[in-house]
Amino acid sequence: MSFQLSPTNRSQIVSTGDRFVVAVAGDFRGGQLHVQFSIDGVFASQGNEGIHVFETAGLRSFESNGEDIKLLWVGEAGAVDVTVTGIAATSIQQLLTDLTPHGRLLSDPLGRPSVRRVVTAGAASASVALTTACRRASIIAIGADIRFEVSSGSPTASATTHLILEGERLDIHLPATPSIAAIRNGAVNGTLEITELVN
Repeated sequence: MSFQLSPTNRSQIVSTGDRFVVAVAGDFRGGQLHVQFSIDGVFASQGNEGIHVFETAGLRSFESNGEDIKLLWVGEAGAVDVTVTGIAATSIQQLLTDLTPHGRLLSDPLGRPSVRRVVTAGAASASVALTTACRRASIIAIGADIRFEVSSGSPTASATTHLILEGERLDIHLPATPSIAAIRNGAVNGTLEITELVN
């Protein structure tokens, strides 16, 4: 079972077996993923026994005695992909091996170039909607320094939103139903070139 947790999708209740593995990858940006255990249907709210916290990408195995768990995103930015896999006691070592080839967590930070999008960064904010299911993109500023904003729905770029310098390339994680807005940072118009990335 795989889920994406972010400020727009903060929690997910998951039914597991007695034993399971949680694998987390993505852009934390100072946020945390809390794995909360329930007892008789009531989820823990504090304490080391009831909550386990991921602050970076990682992989852990747990025992839940068949109770549900809650995945909870605590943060105002970023997004992580969480995979919860129920396991039999005899298969835990094989699962850990499969998820961590060469001793590292599989996270697939790159992707294959797919759809090209372009936003002209002029004196007023302009935006473009990306493919609904797209979760990663590569952007580059052409001709000028550009301010940009990424969100679900209709973002607006301004003098206080994120900056990408002329010629700089950024690979970014996207929310659900993503759009990207752009505006020039100075007096010169530019172009924000966007490449959607897919698996």
